[in-house]
Amino acid sequence: MNPGDYLKDVPENSYFRLSDGRVIRNIEELLNVLKNSDDSLFYQHVTPDRNDFAEWIKHCVKYVELYNKLIIIKDRQSLINILEQELAFLKNPKISETMKFFSENYSANDTNHKSENMNVQSNISDVKSVAENTNITNNNTNNNSTNNKNEVKNSDVLSNVVSSNVLDFELFLGDIVKEINDEIFFL
Repeated sequence: MNPGDYLKDVPENSYFRLSDGRVIRNIEELLNVLKNSDDSLFYQHVTPDRNDFAEWIKHCVKYVELYNKLIIIKDRQSLINILEQELAFLKNPKISETMKFFSENYSANDTNHKSENMNVQSNISDVKSVAENTNITNNNTNNNSTNNKNEVKNSDVLSNVVSSNVLDFELFLGDIVKEINDEIFFL
């Protein structure tokens, strides 16, 4: 699935119907409703035993990676934070290009590339985590030496990630990650 597909409205028969009668058609609408409602609405759908929002993400939006993050969340603000990060990630055109490349070139059903696909999917998460950590670090400090240390640390992590993939992937991902880190550094 392309990253942009996760941003689209789900089919009408899969809309999330809130206890107060409102309808949610996509991840962004879910975020807006959660930001603009009180805790009582949230806790009608999230209890210690269930998370209706995570289940909707898994079964209707079909975004298992996001489901895995949300299923353990039991407070409103944490869920909002994760949705904000995920939407920012999905809306980043460089990330979208990278994910599209993987989905087109490394199908999980293609037995010739099955093990490579598993490595690629694992490394997408690693790269995404590094990009998010860099963004958090750069937003929380104005100290240039700290930023430079983080760039070196992230560069080391990224080079380890990239070295485990096929040559075409290494070249493609390396350029994309460098551009992302450069953009995040200047935010």
